[in-house]
Amino acid sequence: MAKKYSNLEKEDFLKTSYEVYFQKELDCFYLNTEMVDFLKNQKKEGKKIYLVSDFYCKSNTLRKWFEALKIDDIFDQIFSSSDFNKEKATKKIYKHLIKYLQLNPKNIIMFGDNIWSDVMMAKSCHLNAQRVKKQRRNNG
Repeated sequence: MAKKYSNLEKEDFLKTSYEVYFQKELDCFYLNTEMVDFLKNQKKEGKKIYLVSDFYCKSNTLRKWFEALKIDDIFDQIFSSSDFNKEKATKKIYKHLIKYLQLNPKNIIMFGDNIWSDVMMAKSCHLNAQRVKKQRRNNG
């Protein structure tokens, strides 16, 4: 493998590596169509929808994945803990975004699959939080 890319300059290697990483991650994604439909309906009703992720990449990469999945139009903004060095598990990202977006926590509903980070920590910041069970990919 090293010989295959040994002739690449550093920038070309980094770009190629990112493209491979991006596609490999995208190949593992699947949509919870029930949640997508719900969010699209909420958007039609005029609700603001923010995505808050603890995924290890920046929000611009998340946006590109959602563009590839054709669901980027659902989100008003996408935030990643990597952008702010604040995590859901410590509730710091919730506190930061409430202040940054100037939102009333009572007007927010947080949906997530992690009972601690998405539900308990959100509730500790006075957000309404609902757990969404992870759906397994149907490989049939």
